[in-house]
Amino acid sequence: GWVSIYPLDVLRSRLMAQPLTAGEGKSTALYNGTLDCIRKTHAEGGWRVFFRGLSFSLIRAGPVASCVLPTYDIAVRWLYIMLASSPSVQ
Repeated sequence: GWVSIYPLDVLRSRLMAQPLTAGEGKSTALYNGTLDCIRKTHAEGGWRVFFRGLSFSLIRAGPVASCVLPTYDIAVRWLYIMLASSPSVQ
């Protein structure tokens, strides 16, 4: 799933981190929308630039999931116990 969504994450990151230049009383953005960002990003390095850094994200996914999923399970169990023992929730 992450491989298919990664190019969109690259675009989102570029759009959010784009520098704004001020000139003549107005600020102009580096990209004029998503399609402009796609064109300029592709011109910068071809299709490979959309997948730069993907290998690190895939390597990181295993350890992150091994921490997040058990933590979620523990938190859900704790909430069920706390809500079941609370007299005001019944």
